[in-house]
Amino acid sequence: MQINNKYIYVIFFSIIFIIFIKIFYQSTQNIIGGGWAFNELFINYSGGLIRRGLLGELFLITNNNFNTSPLIFFSLIFILLHSLLLILYYKILKNFKDLGIFFIPILFSPVLIFFPIYENDVYYVKDILTNLSILLHAFYITKNKKNFEFIKYRNFLTFILIPLIIFNLFNHENQFFFIGVHFLISVYVSKNDYEKNTKSIYKTYLILLLPVLIVIFTQGSWEKLAAINESIEKFGASINPQLAGNINLAIGGFIKWHFFFHSIDSFINFFICIILSVGIIYFLFGYLINKKILILKGNIKINYLYFFIPSLGLFIFALDYGRNLNLIATHLIAFYSILSFDTKKLRTFTSNITNNFISYRIMILFTFFYCFMWYLPQGGGYSGIADFTGSSSILKNTLLNELKEIFMIIFYFIDNNLFNLPKIIV
Repeated sequence: MQINNKYIYVIFFSIIFIIFIKIFYQSTQNIIGGGWAFNELFINYSGGLIRRGLLGELFLITNNNFNTSPLIFFSLIFILLHSLLLILYYKILKNFKDLGIFFIPILFSPVLIFFPIYENDVYYVKDILTNLSILLHAFYITKNKKNFEFIKYRNFLTFILIPLIIFNLFNHENQFFFIGVHFLISVYVSKNDYEKNTKSIYKTYLILLLPVLIVIFTQGSWEKLAAINESIEKFGASINPQLAGNINLAIGGFIKWHFFFHSIDSFINFFICIILSVGIIYFLFGYLINKKILILKGNIKINYLYFFIPSLGLFIFALDYGRNLNLIATHLIAFYSILSFDTKKLRTFTSNITNNFISYRIMILFTFFYCFMWYLPQGGGYSGIADFTGSSSILKNTLLNELKEIFMIIFYFIDNNLFNLPKIIV
């Protein structure tokens, strides 16, 4: 199956946009998900400088001046952010459309675009800004690849990307763990005049040192937490007490979470989630790089994964591992998207798969399973944070559910406004 027709690509993305329009509308009527992520948006500077407080402070300023309701303010912000994310994905995933049937699991992967759809609890998480920064970086490279000018790229870093990363650092500290991936992309694109351009890149990224230090040494406290909760009490929101903790609390929580609260079954679930999310992406593109179908030369080919090592620190500081896997997978896809394919070798690779009766049908079965029969929970397989138990099912947490809901919306619209249809009992 060769996904090389631009109309098929547009159709696939149209389905995705329609699914997101549904949740966009729902977000203007009610809080999406369980509400914990929505409450996190209220963190502000009422008690002094504190991590994750920037967006909440902007809301308080807007509310004080224009009496804006939290639901309207945050729903519009996240409609805009998710829309930008979809546009960037639309632009950069075009680079993979000639992968044939391998492209479908990327586009409909539960760990990438559909993560906030299947797991509504993460719709409001601030991770979206970290993902936006890397997708924007990748989009700039792919858009200007044929006529790349380093001076213009350096200006893009200095005046657009670095300020966005600084904003993200004050919005959520998880941006810190992915600065290395941005630097990896910068090193990759500056390789033509390696020594001169790399020195310039170092100087540009040094701008981030001050905000990183501020975030690291800005500690939470019970006094700050009390002041924040007092400032947002009128909105019916409250902040998780973990905000008052420090690194010792994070390490202690990591140890208790894995060695006291959970059995090996949780780890097995998590391991499966790793394989089906980050693992699938790495194995596919690692194979293509190894076979020189996807072009990555020199030391970067050997060492590029080292730039992702800091992201592993997220698994100590954030126990909702599904979010961590989403962030890592997004950054992997962004990096792979800036690479070029050897068109002749790619065509031979996809042709060999298509023409092999057994391998092609195995890929069809796998693609069906991958797109319709699993999803990535917020906890990444660990029980206690949005896990696979309870109401989880194929018809409630996967693409089948989203297609069913869209069908029912269209059905009821026709039934109520055009002509009567047979009744459907679900």
